[in-house]
Amino acid sequence: MLIVGSVTFSPILKNSFINWDDPAQLLENPLVRGFSARNLGKIFTTSVVSEYHPLVTAIFFFEYHLFGPNPYPYHLHSLILHLINGWLVFFLFYRLSDKIPVALAGSLLFLVHPFQVQAVAWISARKDLLFICFYLASFLSYYFFQSDKKKSLYLLSLLFFICALLSKALAITLPVILLLWIYSEKKRITSRELKGILPFIFLALTTGWFALRMQVVREPGSAAHLDFSFENVILMFGNCKFYLLHLILPFNLSPIYIFPKSINFWEPPFFFSFFLIFSLLIGLWLYRGNRSLVRGAVFFIITLFPVLRFIPFAGVEVVAHRFIYLSGAGLFYIGGWIFYRLMRQGPRRIRRYGIIILWTAIILSLAILSAHRCRLWKDSPTIWNEAIKKQGKSELFYHMLADYYFKRGNFQETIEFCDRSIIVNPAMAYSYLLKARAQLILGEREEAKNTFEEYILVLNKLGRWEQARREEKQLKKFMKVF
Repeated sequence: MLIVGSVTFSPILKNSFINWDDPAQLLENPLVRGFSARNLGKIFTTSVVSEYHPLVTAIFFFEYHLFGPNPYPYHLHSLILHLINGWLVFFLFYRLSDKIPVALAGSLLFLVHPFQVQAVAWISARKDLLFICFYLASFLSYYFFQSDKKKSLYLLSLLFFICALLSKALAITLPVILLLWIYSEKKRITSRELKGILPFIFLALTTGWFALRMQVVREPGSAAHLDFSFENVILMFGNCKFYLLHLILPFNLSPIYIFPKSINFWEPPFFFSFFLIFSLLIGLWLYRGNRSLVRGAVFFIITLFPVLRFIPFAGVEVVAHRFIYLSGAGLFYIGGWIFYRLMRQGPRRIRRYGIIILWTAIILSLAILSAHRCRLWKDSPTIWNEAIKKQGKSELFYHMLADYYFKRGNFQETIEFCDRSIIVNPAMAYSYLLKARAQLILGEREEAKNTFEEYILVLNKLGRWEQARREEKQLKKFMKVF
C-alpha cells in the first residue's frame, strides 16, 4: 500500500515552488526567514495569508533554516505525511470494519485518488496534510480510550486535537464526529461521555470563532465577497455536487477553481445540484440500516460542511481538491465496503478474482492519473497555463503568470500578461500596479505614471479609498526613484 502511494506521488520530488502562497507562507515570510526565538514566538500570535496555522509555520521555520529555499525537502516531507495519513486511514478503516479487505481497498483509494494531488504536490497545502494527520491520530487515541479507559489515551487524544487545530481550523468537526461515533456504537451518549467531549467542544468553538474573525471577507469589492444569503445556499449545493461527481469520475480536473461569474438557482449546474443532493439523501435514508454506508456518508457530510462556502471565507477559490482531503475518506470507506460486499456475493472463486482484478485496474488507473497531475505542479508557468486550459481566461491566472515573470526579470512578458489580465477584468487593480512597476524598470516613465493613475482610479471604484490615498503618496516617491 505504501509502495503504491510512494511511486504514485514520487514525481512531486522534482517540482519547484510556485507563486501561489509559497512566497507569502514560506519563501518571503519574515517570521520564517528570521531565525530567532522572538520570531518563533510571534508565529503563534500571527496569521499568515488570513489563516491561523502556527504549527505549520513553525515547521516551515525549522525547515527553512535547515534546508533553505530548496524545494526537495519540503516535497519529501509532504509525501511522507501523505503516506502516514494513508497508514492512519487504513488503521481507522480496519478498526471500524474489522475487515482487512475493506481497510486495504479504502485506504488505497485515499492514497492514489487524483483529488489528493493538490494537498501533496503544493507545499503551501502542508496544513491540510498536517491537520489530518493529527485529526486521525486524535480520533484513534479516543477510540482506544473508549475501550481501555486509560487517562493517558484521553490526554493524548486531546493533545493531538490541539495540534490539529493549530495546523488548520477545519479540525473543529472532530467533536461532532466523536459524538456521532459514540452514539453509533452504543445507541446512546451518557453524561460521563458528554463531559469527556466538552473540552474538545470548547477548543473547537474557540478556534472556530478565532478563524472566522480572520478569514471571513469583510472588504467590499472583493471577488470572493458573499454575504449570508440564498446565494450561499445555492453555492453550497453546487460545491457538494462538484465534489461528489469528481470524486467518482476524476477526469478533466483543473488545478485551481475560481468563483463563478454568476450564481443563479435556475442555471442548469445549480438546479441539477439540488436534484442530485436530495436524491442521494433519499437513498441514504432508504439504506439507513446499512451501518458502513451511513458511517461513511455522515463522515463525508460533517467534515465537508465547513468548506462548502455556506460561510463566506476569504479567498478566490470556490472549490479546491485539498478541501476534501479529509472528507473524501468517508466515501473511500464506502468504496472499500462495496469492494468487500462484491467479493462476498456470487460464485466465490470467479467473483472474487474478477472483483480483485477490477479493483486493481481502478487503483492503477487512478494512480496513473495522479502521477500525471503531480507533474502539472512542476512550476508556476505549468500550473497557471493548465488552469487557463481547463478554466478558460481568468484575470487571476494571467496576473499570476505576470507575477512569475516579474520576479524573474522578464518585464516585457510581465506587461503582456498584465494587459491580458486587465482585458479580462478591468477592475483587477494589482495588475495595473505590477504593470506600472515593470514599466518603470524598463524606463517607460510616462507610461508607468499613466498606468499608476489607472490603478488609483480602479481602487477608488472598488471603494478602497484609504488604500488609494496611501498609494497616491507612493506615486511621487516612485517617480523620484526612477
